[in-house]
Amino acid sequence: MKKFLILFLALGALNAPAASSLPSALRTDGKTVVAAFGDVEKIARSCTVQIIYGTGYKVAIGTLVNDEGLVVTKHSELDTAKAGGTLRISMPGAKRYNRGKLVAYDSATDLAFIATDLTRKPDYTWAETDKIAPATWVVAGVAGSDTRPYVRAGITSATARAIPKTGAVIGILMGTEVSEKKGVPVREVTPKGPSEKAGMKNGDVILSIEGEAVNSTEELKKAVGKHDAGETITVVVQRKQEQKTLKITLGYRELVFASMKSRNDKLSGKVSVRRTGFEKVIQHEVTLAPSEMGGPLLDLKGRLLGINIARRNRVEFFALPASLVQKVIKAKAAEIAKASASKDKAE
Repeated sequence: MKKFLILFLALGALNAPAASSLPSALRTDGKTVVAAFGDVEKIARSCTVQIIYGTGYKVAIGTLVNDEGLVVTKHSELDTAKAGGTLRISMPGAKRYNRGKLVAYDSATDLAFIATDLTRKPDYTWAETDKIAPATWVVAGVAGSDTRPYVRAGITSATARAIPKTGAVIGILMGTEVSEKKGVPVREVTPKGPSEKAGMKNGDVILSIEGEAVNSTEELKKAVGKHDAGETITVVVQRKQEQKTLKITLGYRELVFASMKSRNDKLSGKVSVRRTGFEKVIQHEVTLAPSEMGGPLLDLKGRLLGINIARRNRVEFFALPASLVQKVIKAKAAEIAKASASKDKAE
């Protein structure tokens, strides 16, 4: 199939008339290209779900990972959706919604686990290796429709690797340090950011974070960097002659400093609020929106290579390898089972 596909696309490109842009049918989500991945699309449709809040607020994609209705998705997309109402699941082509409940999440991988009343078994098999060479064809499951494909295709663009964590912030601009004085001065508190919500003010001096003294910007960054967005930390500040203790819930850098994006990020459009801090990722070039994270990444044999987890920018997209996803599922099994049992009793 792979040889046929590459030859098919190459001939199509050669025979296409000269134009200022590629014909829509030959784009990665075009009809001609998607048709070449028909077998994989069937497998993707067996495990890809749309996650919805309320009457129709689509927040993320999810992947069905067993025949007991367990769905995995990207936690930070759910956490920052600011959506109310019931959590529901929709399978491709389904006539009704299925019920869902968030039963566990893993901060290290940004995976969330949703218990549902789905009863079908996904058609894929789990890939047995994370060693995927660059330029390998991959297919991502998305929420399609009668007029839009359920998959998009592309290639891997780097070897699997770790992505260092740089995400959580308290939402301040730091002032100039004074060597003979303790603490880190706050030049400006970001409007509507975590620190402002906790009561911090311009001119405060941060003395400690979680009981650890901070006397330089590097020490402050290191102290904050030990924690993830969503965690609440204790911060002691000096305000004139008075010390105050604040409880600050850390935010995502992408949201808190949205107005201070780099030129590359501005050109990239919306990116994932959590796009760093992963033990290992598979990098690929299949174009996905932040709200399309959580879906499956498959190879041409229909094996599950991983779960799409982050849009880093307009050309870099990350998936957690299947082995890592399986490890987290195993580690969270007892917590998932307990929460799922309480869900069943409540119903």
